[in-house]
Amino acid sequence: KFFCVKRLYINKNEGFYYKTLDNTDATKGEDLLISKVIKAIQIEDHDAFDKNIQKIISYHKNYQMMSIPFVKFFYANFVEVLSKETKINWFESKEKTIQQILEANNIESILQIVESIVAVINKHLDELQDSSNLYIKKVKKYIISNYEQDLHLDLLAAQVSLSPGYLSELFKKEEGIGVNKYIKDTRMSEAKNLLINTNLKVSLIGMKVGYENYPYFVKTFRKETGLPPEKYRQQYFTPKGEGN
Repeated sequence: KFFCVKRLYINKNEGFYYKTLDNTDATKGEDLLISKVIKAIQIEDHDAFDKNIQKIISYHKNYQMMSIPFVKFFYANFVEVLSKETKINWFESKEKTIQQILEANNIESILQIVESIVAVINKHLDELQDSSNLYIKKVKKYIISNYEQDLHLDLLAAQVSLSPGYLSELFKKEEGIGVNKYIKDTRMSEAKNLLINTNLKVSLIGMKVGYENYPYFVKTFRKETGLPPEKYRQQYFTPKGEGN
C-alpha cells in the first residue's frame, strides 16, 4: 500500500526546510488521489494518470475557499513523492521546483507550475508507451513466427530483455489478454487454417502448431471451438490439395 509523505515546506533565506506533519493535517481524499496518480505512473497507465491528476487540479482550481498555504504544501509534497516513488526526470531539480511552488503568489501561479510538471509526466508516459508497444510487437512477432515451438514466458521475456513478470503485466495491459492466451489463440487460428485448407493428418497439424501431446491438442481445440478437430474439418473443409 502506498502512503503519502506528510511534509510542510517553509521558506528560509537560504532555501527551505520541512517538518513532518501528523496524518490529521492532510486531506485523506487528496492523499488517495496522489497515491492513485503515483501508482498510475509506476504501472504506466496513462489514462488513469490523466483522470486522477485532472481531478486534483480541477478541485484546487474550482474550490475558491482553499487556503494558498495548504495548496502550496499539497503540491510541494506531491513533487517530493513524485521524485521518491517514480523515475520522472523534469527540467528543474526537485528542490527548485518545490521552491517555485512555495514562492508562487496565488493558486493560478501554482497550478501553472503543476501543469508544466504534468506535461513532463505525459511526455514520459508517451515515451514509455512507444517503447512498450515496441516490446509487445517484438514478442507478438516472435510468437507468430515460432508458435510450433515450446513457448513460455521466460523465453519470450529474454527476447526483449525484460523480466517475465513485467512482460506479463505489460502484455496484458497492451493486448487485453495474457501471453499464454495469445499463444493459444495464435496456435488455434493456424490449426483452423490447416484443417480447412490442407489434407494433413490432424495429429500432424497438432504438432505443427506446437502440441506434441495429441489428446491435449484435441481437448484444447474442442474447448476453443466447440468441436473436435475432425468434425471442425468436416464442417468447414474446402478441398485444395495436399499441402496447399
